[in-house]
Amino acid sequence: MEATVETSRYTVSIPTKDRAMFRSMARRLGWEATAVRTQKEPRYPALDRAIEDVKAGRVHRAKSVEDLIAQLNS
Repeated sequence: MEATVETSRYTVSIPTKDRAMFRSMARRLGWEATAVRTQKEPRYPALDRAIEDVKAGRVHRAKSVEDLIAQLNS
């Protein structure tokens, strides 16, 4: 006859480098540990960000190097 054990579910955030140690510890204690990846914000390639900058008017044009330095200093 098998005993029924009540379980609880927890979410723990640990550094990636400690994942193996945590899983080993959980296994030794008889726990079940599964990794769940979180949904991150989508990455935008640099070209897509540049196009959005141009559309939003966040691009400055300089007529010369001196003009560029003046814009950067202001």
